[in-house]
Amino acid sequence: MIAGVNALVLDKSRIIVIEIHRLLGISVGTTHTIMHQHFNFQKLLKQWVPQQRTAEQRNTQMALSLSHLQRYHEKEYGFPSQIVTGDET
Repeated sequence: MIAGVNALVLDKSRIIVIEIHRLLGISVGTTHTIMHQHFNFQKLLKQWVPQQRTAEQRNTQMALSLSHLQRYHEKEYGFPSQIVTGDET
């Protein structure tokens, strides 16, 4: 069942949960559980994508965080108010 869901998503990343439900004969809830808990996938712009960052992304985030921490400790207390954050979801 899990391998079947994985095969369908790898074959067609824009597949919808109801299609998986119909093709494999498993419940919609089970399909959601497999997608989110077993494969850690999320729906992004109508496409299933892994919800994991690459090593390069993690290293970049760590470097930026250390840089921000260093600037804060250098008595630039106004610095945090200059940071702009965003969420792509």
